[in-house]
Amino acid sequence: PRPQHRARPNRIRAQGRMPPIGHVCVVGDCRPYLAALIVLEPPELANDEHAQTTVAEAIAQVNAARDPRERIETHAILPDPWLPGDELTETLKLRRHRIHDKHSETIAQLYDRDDASTHDLPGLQGKHGP
Repeated sequence: PRPQHRARPNRIRAQGRMPPIGHVCVVGDCRPYLAALIVLEPPELANDEHAQTTVAEAIAQVNAARDPRERIETHAILPDPWLPGDELTETLKLRRHRIHDKHSETIAQLYDRDDASTHDLPGLQGKHGP
């Protein structure tokens, strides 16, 4: 297994803000690799193939400039918006603990699929392509 590491998600997330990406929460602190939960703007684009390709290209662009330990290896595009008072504060900052709690099953799937592509799971895209 790959060594676990500590990530600085704010640096990575700041580079991931590209259309149609509305919100990104990078997860993986003390895990073997980083993953991202992504909400598109508008969220209805979650099942749109062009939007999914655009997201994968944006992640590849961010990864190209990152240290290998800071690269996003897999991601999930979530179908529902993140709202103030729930996943977001009133000033639209991420509530990371709430996001982790609410989307723990999706996060677990991102890591349970370590040795296989996640393209067969709805909304998940893995290390081996969409």
